Amino acid sequence: MSFALRLFSLFGLLLLLGVGHSTSTSAQTLIEKLVSPGALASAHARFEARCQSCHQSFKKEAQSGLCLGCHKPVAADIAARTGFHGRNRQIVGATCSSCHTDHIGRGGKLVRFDAAAFNHTLTDYPLKGGHQRVACASCHKPGAKFRAAPTACASCHAAKDPHKGKLGPGCASCHNETDWKDVRFNHASTGFPLAGAHARPACLTCHADKTFQGASSACASCHGRDDAHKGTLGTSCANCHGPVAWKPARFDHDRTGFPLGGAHARASCDSCHAQGRYRGTPPACIGCHRDKDVHAGRFGAACADCHTASAWKVTRFDHGRTGFGLTGGHAALTCGACHGPAPAREPARPTDCASCHATDDIHKGGNGTVCQQCHQPTSWKAATFDHDRQTRFPLTGAHGGIVCATCHKLPPREARLGTACIDG
Repeated sequence: MSFALRLFSLFGLLLLLGVGHSTSTSAQTLIEKLVSPGALASAHARFEARCQSCHQSFKKEAQSGLCLGCHKPVAADIAARTGFHGRNRQIVGATCSSCHTDHIGRGGKLVRFDAAAFNHTLTDYPLKGGHQRVACASCHKPGAKFRAAPTACASCHAAKDPHKGKLGPGCASCHNETDWKDVRFNHASTGFPLAGAHARPACLTCHADKTFQGASSACASCHGRDDAHKGTLGTSCANCHGPVAWKPARFDHDRTGFPLGGAHARASCDSCHAQGRYRGTPPACIGCHRDKDVHAGRFGAACADCHTASAWKVTRFDHGRTGFGLTGGHAALTCGACHGPAPAREPARPTDCASCHATDDIHKGGNGTVCQQCHQPTSWKAATFDHDRQTRFPLTGAHGGIVCATCHKLPPREARLGTACIDG
């Protein structure tokens, strides 16, 4: 007797016994057991005695609902449109049995999976860059569900993390999928944007100990070894140095109360600040120009009374303040012409003409010291004397054209002449 005939006979017997019309679960189970196409796969073996766990009699369309009732994570993915089952359009509306069949024996596989042909873009983690070249087993551990593979960078790259987890799990803020060692980071987000020369060094130039969070942004923390001042000027390096280059330095000297003008603006810092000494540097001229002081300190420290910032040797002095203004030929003379090579402030130089012009006095002092009665500051040799006004003998007629020595054989102060004609 054929299998179909035996099955039909058995089914008829059940009907005669009234089992076929029974709605009892036991009757359904008995029938289903009799028509089972084979043993279940090992993953479902525990349901082999409970067909109703996966089947609803005479209602095949209810089978997928029973599957998802047991496989809740998959049901959640389909509902949220996430994961492989939620993103794959071919699964939407399809039955579970279209991909996953059972009654294939204990050694059968419920999942038909070809790793080489699998489209990873249908998951929540598309493979990009260097991830496309990685073997599946690198992320999907043996015995674990594929959906359980972690997606956080640190879960795979912890062994390569030189920060030892100190920077947290947000690896993607610096690393990219193309190459783990190709690091990029928006340093401006730290409050310390990298500008100028700071943009060129490698990260470890400043973060040598691989400390990133809480790293100091003070210039001295990196440039302490470049500090020619040995810390004497504090840590505010940006007052003089800029991010474009550590050298040369720039500084607004006007803020010190000693603005740099003239030749001072062209001088190097070391010209005045020897050995990197800045604080407490004396602002007085003599502090720098002592070796150029030809007066040997006898004029005090007020060098600016005579010297200018344009050039040390270009001097200016208001001689009128001494009570002896320089006019005429006096204005063209050098200081040394009257004061010698190193004039002293005390005692004061006399201001009478004879004190300077004694060697020029052809009268040998015979006419006294009031030289200005005849001589003018314009020129010593251009002498003038108003005989009409300064004596009681006006020169008139032929007298006006003769030289002084015609009548004054001796100095006038030594030999006074009479005014009578016979006296001449």
